[in-house]
Amino acid sequence: IYIIMALTFVFIFFKVTNIKISIPLDMIPNKWSDFDFWSKMGKEYKEKIEIAKYAKAALDEAQGEMEAKFIAPIKNSFISYAKQIYEKMALNINMNYDYKIQYDVKGKLRDVDDLSDGERTIMMLALRFAVLDSMYKNHDSIIVLDDPFESLDDEKLAKAKELIKVLANDWQILYFTCHNSRTIE
Repeated sequence: IYIIMALTFVFIFFKVTNIKISIPLDMIPNKWSDFDFWSKMGKEYKEKIEIAKYAKAALDEAQGEMEAKFIAPIKNSFISYAKQIYEKMALNINMNYDYKIQYDVKGKLRDVDDLSDGERTIMMLALRFAVLDSMYKNHDSIIVLDDPFESLDDEKLAKAKELIKVLANDWQILYFTCHNSRTIE
């Protein structure tokens, strides 16, 4: 009955929309050799589908390897830095292949746009430090920070200052601020 309903629907659809379907007569099998042709054509398409499935599996494997080699170390470093300033920022994060970070809140992924200004500041700072760790394994670069903590509350500001002091043991850091409360001594 479903087949009859589907055929009826298709017939009514084409009647209402005035779409004409024309199949060239040479495409309609009318002798045994035509059936052989279509059988061969079906086999060729099955082979192409198998090749496409193989290619997709290879691409999925390559993506997994890329994530393990490049994304996972940055994600782990991000979690380490974020945890030092604000433990909540290091929980339930998802980082995709272009380093976009999302947070799992009650089973739903949320973008960083849903975070407060202070949380976004922590997130971006931790991400930058994580990328720097990945790019400069020997810490042979200079980090320039231009008043990065202006949107942090006092508790997170104190932890961020401590993180900068720890990082200064391995990195050369130029830190600028325009307010005495954010000065690092």
